[in-house]
Amino acid sequence: MMRATFFLVLSAMLPAAAQAQSLDRFIPIDLDVPINGVFPTLTIAALDSGPVAVFGPEGTITSWSSQRLGDLGWRSFDATGLPIGGFTLPATAGVSDMVPYGTSFYAVGPYKDSLQFPGHPQLSTAGQLDPIGYYLCRIELDGTVSWVKDAEDIGLGSTQAIAVGPGGVLHLGAWDFINSVVVRVDSNGTLIDTWPLAGVGVVSDIAVNASGNVAVAGSCMDLVSDFNGTTITNPFTYTIFLARFDANGSAQHHQIVEDVTCPRPSVALDDAGNAYLSADASIPAQVGPFTVTDPAWVYGEFLVQMDASGTITWLNEPVPGLSLGDAGRAYGRDLVLDPSGGVWQGGLARGMNDWGNGITSATAVPGQQLYFRRVDANGLTQQFVAGDESNFGQTVHSLATQGGTALYMLGYAYDTLHLAGMEFPAQGYQLFLTRWSDLNTGIPVSDVTPSLRVFPNPASDQITIDLSTLEGTVSLEVFDVQGRVVVQNQSRGGVLCVMELSGLRSGVYLLHVQGEGRRSVLPIMKE
Repeated sequence: MMRATFFLVLSAMLPAAAQAQSLDRFIPIDLDVPINGVFPTLTIAALDSGPVAVFGPEGTITSWSSQRLGDLGWRSFDATGLPIGGFTLPATAGVSDMVPYGTSFYAVGPYKDSLQFPGHPQLSTAGQLDPIGYYLCRIELDGTVSWVKDAEDIGLGSTQAIAVGPGGVLHLGAWDFINSVVVRVDSNGTLIDTWPLAGVGVVSDIAVNASGNVAVAGSCMDLVSDFNGTTITNPFTYTIFLARFDANGSAQHHQIVEDVTCPRPSVALDDAGNAYLSADASIPAQVGPFTVTDPAWVYGEFLVQMDASGTITWLNEPVPGLSLGDAGRAYGRDLVLDPSGGVWQGGLARGMNDWGNGITSATAVPGQQLYFRRVDANGLTQQFVAGDESNFGQTVHSLATQGGTALYMLGYAYDTLHLAGMEFPAQGYQLFLTRWSDLNTGIPVSDVTPSLRVFPNPASDQITIDLSTLEGTVSLEVFDVQGRVVVQNQSRGGVLCVMELSGLRSGVYLLHVQGEGRRSVLPIMKE
C-alpha cells in the first residue's frame, strides 16, 4: 500500500457566469489512502452550522465481494476548517452512508466477522453463513459514539442508504438482490415500521423531504414487484428505477429504465416533490419522453427530474454528437440539492464533453478530471468546476451541503491538480476535502486567494510566505494532521516571512495565516 502524499492544483475552467462558487479551504484527509483507494465505503456529511465529518476505511484495505473494508477512520472539522475530533478504530469495516441531524451524525455500514465501538457491545456474525454484517450508529462531532445497533436486530440485511426525515426519523434502505426493504427508526434507533419492496433486487439510495415524502432509487426489479402493497409490472430483464412514496409508505409514482446490469443510482428529493435521479447508462434507453444516449466511451452519467405528478420533465447528459468522451458518477454521494433549486452532481470526466448551456470540458487522454456542476430546476448546467490537469486517479468522491450556504467536496487525486487557480503540494495518491461558498451569487468571499504565496512548497527546512497583500500584525501557525500547533510565528504585513520547518517530520501540514480582516488556510508539504 502506498502512503498518501500529494501535489494538488485544480481550477474552474469556464466563463465568468459559470464560476460563481468560490473555494474557501482545502483540507488534506489523512486516511493512509492506498493506490486506487476510491470506494463507496467512505463518505462525508456536514451540519447546517458548518462542521463536517469524513468517515470510512483507513489503512490496509480488505476486499470482500464488492466491499472495501479497513480500520474505521473518523475525521471532523469545525466551520473554519480546524480539526475537532478523530479516531482510528481497529476493525474490518466501512461506511455505506451518513447523514447529519441536529448536532449529530448517523452512519450505516458493513463489517466483517465482528465490530466493537468503545463502550458498546460487540457486534458479530458468528454462526451466520455470511461473515458480512451491518451496523447503524450515532456519532457526535468529537468522534464519541452515542449508540450502535446491529442492522439485523431491526430486520435489515445489506444496508447501503440512510436519510433523515421530519422529527429525526431515520429511513434505511437494505437489499439482498432478491427483495429490498425501507425501514424507519427513531433517532435512538428504535424500530417504527417497515416498508417491504418484494422483487426489488437493489435499493442504492433514499431521500426524504420536509413533508416526509420518500424517494427511493435502485435497480434489478423482477418482472412483477410489490412496492409496499402496490404491484408494479416491469417489461425489462435489468432495470434502473426511481420511486416516490408518501409519508405513510404508499407508492405514488415510479419510473423504470432499461439497463444491462444492476447499477446503484442516486436520488435527491426537494420540498416541492421533485425527485432527481443520477445514474450511469450502459445502453441507449428511454426515460419518460427522453432517450439516454449510449456513451461514446464507457461511462454514461445522466440526470433526470421527475416532478410531483410523476412526469419526467428533463434529461441532462453530455450533449450527443458534441461530446467525444464520457462522464462517470462519484463513488460516494454524487447528488445533493441546491438551495436555489436543482442539484449539484459530481464525478469524473474523460475526453471532450459538452455539458450544454455553453459549458464544455476537455481532458488529456488517457487521463481523467474530477468535476462537479450545478444543474438548475430547468435541467440546465449553470456552474461547473473541473481539474484542469488530468491524471489517472482524479475524481470527486462525495458531495455534501452545509445548509443553503456552502458545498463540501471530498476528492481523490494522484499528482498535479489545479483548483480555483491554486497549487497544492502532492506526490502520490491523496484524499482532500474542499469547501465552496457563494454558490450562486458570484460575489467572491473566499478566504483563500492565489495572491498569498508560499515557496518552496514542498520544502525541506524553511518556507517563505509572501505577506505583501496583508497589513498590520499577522499571526502564522502550522497545524499537523491531528490538529496540534507545531510551529508558531508572528510577522507584519507587506513583507516576506520565513518559517523554520527543520524540526518537523516529513508529511502534510496546514498553514493558518491570520491578518487584519482576513484568514487563509494553505496546505504545505515538509520533505
